[in-house]
Amino acid sequence: MNFDLLCLEIGVSMDQPLSKKLELLQGWFQKNISTELHLSGSENEQFEQYKQATEFYLDFVLPETTHDMSKPNQNFHGDNLVSFLSYMGFDRVLHSLKIDKALLNTKNSNGLTPLHLAALEGNINTVHMLLSLGADPCILNKQKQYPLFSALILPILYEDELRQNKIKIFSLLKEKGNQLLNQDKNGDTVLHQIALQGFDSLIKEILATHTELAYIQNKHTHYPIHTAILNNQIQCVIPLLQIKEGTILADSSGWTALHYAACYANQEILEECCRSSTNKDAPDFTGKTPLMIAAELGRLFAVQILLQHGAQAHITDSAGFSVLHHAVKSGNLKVVRWLIENTNIDINAKDNHNLTPLQISETNVSETGDMEKITALLLEHGASSTPPVPN
Repeated sequence: MNFDLLCLEIGVSMDQPLSKKLELLQGWFQKNISTELHLSGSENEQFEQYKQATEFYLDFVLPETTHDMSKPNQNFHGDNLVSFLSYMGFDRVLHSLKIDKALLNTKNSNGLTPLHLAALEGNINTVHMLLSLGADPCILNKQKQYPLFSALILPILYEDELRQNKIKIFSLLKEKGNQLLNQDKNGDTVLHQIALQGFDSLIKEILATHTELAYIQNKHTHYPIHTAILNNQIQCVIPLLQIKEGTILADSSGWTALHYAACYANQEILEECCRSSTNKDAPDFTGKTPLMIAAELGRLFAVQILLQHGAQAHITDSAGFSVLHHAVKSGNLKVVRWLIENTNIDINAKDNHNLTPLQISETNVSETGDMEKITALLLEHGASSTPPVPN
């Protein structure tokens, strides 16, 4: 059958108004091919899109429904028919076929089952259909991820409808087997992925029932709170900070939420971490405080926020470096100037090798090219040029 014959069969004719033709084609498509496709644009644009999808079905999909459905097909990106239908969201076609249960759970060349593919694409009705046909939601892909995890993966650009469908799919699959505590090859749990993508409604739900997920590190030794901060997901950061000891969970370098916020976060998240953290000067395993990290990276707004919330400028790390030493060594002129002019920091403090910030500025070259200006600024504010005392 071709498209013109189909139009005759369903009553679409050239003399009809476009709205009527669209209504008839859309109705047939949703009954026989897919309930997942939701088009936008003008009536003409929608009709053309339905026409293209229908022609593809008639030319490539329909002929394969009478052949061996398990064979890979180059027209289907190398997948078999069932995998391709799941990927496309052709739920009505799946419903019309007699599919062997084993084929419903067959992995493609990327290790994905039809259920993985449907969840990945956010095809909620197709997920329902696959489950009703007997698809197993407890099969791992090559990354050791269940379809549940695939439901939480979002592309860079997406419509809100896709996000809402993903939430529905996750809610549907999370009751199927004991999947929530699984860690994939990277050590991530579903809570890491929820924090990554900013599914704030899901994070509250999971923390209410499976708080233990918040205390699992991935292979980068990141807890979900760290993942949320790294991806600037404020609505996930807040509830993760509120769990017991959420502010002091540390990675393999001794970095807590406040260290990550000082290094990577926007102002809103840093403020939230400061308000939630009792100790603003928690040292990492080299003795660096969040303030030192912010100064080292030239994040002046972070330096200012941390000090406003009570961080101490006089603390030194395991090398004897003060926050001023760090700012000078990394060549951050604005931070150096602000620290000198707005704090009572000791401009001549010495590190463990008896080096002052001035001596560091005179012996180091930075990528910023501001060392000469920093040296002049330090001298202008009373830095001593006395040589270091030999050890």
